[in-house]
Amino acid sequence: MENTGDGPNPAGLIALVELEPGKESLSRILSDGHWQSASRAPDHWREDAGASADWPPASTVGPLGMAPWGNIGAARIYKSLYPPSKALEALLEASGILPDFQSDQPLRFNHQRTPLGDLYFVSNGEKEVVEATCIFRVSSGHPLLVHPEDGTARPLPQLRRTDDGRTAISLRFEGYESYFILFDEPTPAKPGEASAANFPERETLLKITGPWQVQFDMDSGGPEQPVTFPELTDWADHDMEAIRYYAGSATYTRELELPASLLVPDTSLFLDLGRVEIVAAVRLNGQNLGVAWKAPYRVAVGDAARAGVNVLEVRVANLWVNRLIGDDLLPEDSERKPDGTLKAWPQWLLEGKTSPTGRHSFATWRHWNREDPLQPSGLLGPVTLYRQ
Repeated sequence: MENTGDGPNPAGLIALVELEPGKESLSRILSDGHWQSASRAPDHWREDAGASADWPPASTVGPLGMAPWGNIGAARIYKSLYPPSKALEALLEASGILPDFQSDQPLRFNHQRTPLGDLYFVSNGEKEVVEATCIFRVSSGHPLLVHPEDGTARPLPQLRRTDDGRTAISLRFEGYESYFILFDEPTPAKPGEASAANFPERETLLKITGPWQVQFDMDSGGPEQPVTFPELTDWADHDMEAIRYYAGSATYTRELELPASLLVPDTSLFLDLGRVEIVAAVRLNGQNLGVAWKAPYRVAVGDAARAGVNVLEVRVANLWVNRLIGDDLLPEDSERKPDGTLKAWPQWLLEGKTSPTGRHSFATWRHWNREDPLQPSGLLGPVTLYRQ
């Protein structure tokens, strides 16, 4: 409690702290004479446990509800409610409680105990590839890497049990990649599994370059006929306004020749799309390979590939930003206030018609205008086929 005024101001603390370390135990700490108080707190008292050694004991002045405080009502939460994390870490360390997760790289994590076992979510918040040794406060269980986007899982055979009862695992993350680590019930290792790598080396089989045939949606303002892209480039940099200001989805199509020697049984093929702005759905020979909606933008090929000619289709959708910017170059089709907000619904919209000035978008507020920079859009690559 702190008196921030110039005159006397009665201040007090009435508290009950309940600690429940286990289901069968409960400790209660009352604010009584065992607490300490001081008219001025010394510097660093939160970090230094000995800083409060000379504080006098707090005074018990009366029951709850007494004057001048009366009924204090619901507890107020202050920004300083939680002590600095280093003080808490020091307290846990002094109590013999080891860190739940440690890494030699700046990774983020969360941990939940589930009926299946200890489940950790580990995330790389950087755009660069990260290789890290991670230590989990788990002493048993077989670690599985679970991909959140499709639920596929695979074992991580290389691990080390530390002397303090934890588990150290070498992990690898692509830029902005995240996944789960599940410690399930101990299972016997498969023959040869102990020598297998957690992250086998990636073997690039084919770099898929241009030309690409790209079909835009004419109803969304795109070109009527397919457009040839000699190489993968940003829609925002295209010479055609119908592509530069396009918002919607477009399908990239290309044939690729795969020799039978690349299709090795019992190996996994993947298609890496490189950079995608913003999301992509992939088909190979008419089979749906899934949606790539986050980095790394990759999909498993499965059994869709075949020896000989293959047809690859990548349908990419961007955001509405570039269309809003492009439409702002056209004449107005609605009455607006000076700040860009709508005065009234235009009649053409109420009648279910298209914009009389050729605009493809309509918004009650002008979030983007002709002065704003266009946003990257489309399939930017590089696109590669690899084995891992």
